[in-house]
Amino acid sequence: MYTLKPPLKVNCFQCQKKLTVNFCPPSQKYSNKNNWGYWTDKKQNQGKYRCDTCLIDLYRHHKLAYLDSITDSKKRRTFRAYFGGSKTAKTALLTKTQQKQIKVRSLSELLRKKGIDLDDEDKIGDQLENWLQTLLKAVAENALKDKKIQELKKQLAQKQKKLS
Repeated sequence: MYTLKPPLKVNCFQCQKKLTVNFCPPSQKYSNKNNWGYWTDKKQNQGKYRCDTCLIDLYRHHKLAYLDSITDSKKRRTFRAYFGGSKTAKTALLTKTQQKQIKVRSLSELLRKKGIDLDDEDKIGDQLENWLQTLLKAVAENALKDKKIQELKKQLAQKQKKLS
């Protein structure tokens, strides 16, 4: 008979995102999918977990680190099946929430590079207000240009009527 243990609640050691590690009753072990110690076979990594997003990022964007870390060829094949996949499966591996997290993380990095402090809510609000005003101004300018284009088209059509 199988015993059932509650899922482990852990944080990704790379991005600190919370993740749940499920218990597998047939093997009587917790899942190794996110267990970095399992993939690397290194004692210093035992008990460290990485979320799917970080593992996919490692495989796609840090191939040398992936190859250096996971040396067992069978584990590499399994890892690639879980986190590499075909081009169409790559996006399927990421949930919509994970895809959004990657976009948010990329946007956060871009904003920090531009000198925007994401920890100061007042500054973020001010920056968003500035962007909104700039966007509204651009929309208004485009509307005026569109109106002028429509007027010019009407004038052109009238001139062509007079000439015919």
